[in-house]
Amino acid sequence: MIETSHYDKTCIHISLKNESIIISNLPVSRSFDEIMLWVKDDANNEYGKIAIKRQSKIEFDLSTLNPGMFYFQLYRKTKLENQYSSYLYDQNIPLIIHKNRIIKFKISPVYQNNIEVFNKFRTDKSFLADCLNPSNQNQSDHQQIISLTKKVIHNCNSEYTKIRNIHNWVADNIYYDMDAFNSQNYQSMDTSALGTLLSRRSVCQGYSDLSIAMLRAAGIPAMGLSCYALGISTDKKWNTQTLEKTESNHRITAAFVNKRWTITDVTWDSDNEYQNGVYRKKTGLGHSYKYFDVTIPFLSFSHRLTN
Repeated sequence: MIETSHYDKTCIHISLKNESIIISNLPVSRSFDEIMLWVKDDANNEYGKIAIKRQSKIEFDLSTLNPGMFYFQLYRKTKLENQYSSYLYDQNIPLIIHKNRIIKFKISPVYQNNIEVFNKFRTDKSFLADCLNPSNQNQSDHQQIISLTKKVIHNCNSEYTKIRNIHNWVADNIYYDMDAFNSQNYQSMDTSALGTLLSRRSVCQGYSDLSIAMLRAAGIPAMGLSCYALGISTDKKWNTQTLEKTESNHRITAAFVNKRWTITDVTWDSDNEYQNGVYRKKTGLGHSYKYFDVTIPFLSFSHRLTN
């Protein structure tokens, strides 16, 4: 089984049983008014699709398919949209049907890298203490960040709800600066936590730095993670070229709660965009939880950790 998240309220289960793909535990939200499952083969031939109104489970029969490599994709449509959009960020999840009818998922080629990097994350007291300290980029000791953090987490009854509320606030209130991204001027931007808070716009570095500063202000160890992500500057596929990339092009966040490291991409969970000098909502659906406390298998379809 592939689970998309550790957050039980939005964790989607993708499993194989009795020669069927089963998608279950779909969130009850406006983001899933209509759902479609689409299966193709290596030659991009379509082997059927299921489109249904909102429900918690989809099952797709694979028993009529010959042995070989196939790919499936989960799409969704809301009442505000006229077309389906990929929930898996344009990544087709591969599965193999063997001659003996055993069906298995083919693991993302970056999974092994990501699990090795993740397993090296330190959890000793000295390192966790360092992950609470302010820095030039993460001004967790600045009064504006301290005051904001107190407001955001004031009704939280656990460390986990604190990281959820901080994720939500940053995703809802910071706008991705497409003007800076398109002009490549983001390298001269103040992407620090305070700079991002004051301008209310940034690129991924700012989203991550502000998240880290607020987490540290809340007493939660946090750190930034560099990665190569299949975002808007790529062809959104793991191929020879993208797999060989050694540099990072994206920044996400890790927070230590309940004796484990959680990984979140608040940039990709935000519905906000700043373009042509205008702050706007892309869909009007608000923040997503797709990459909140994401699992390594699901993360590996779109992100390759580099630190």
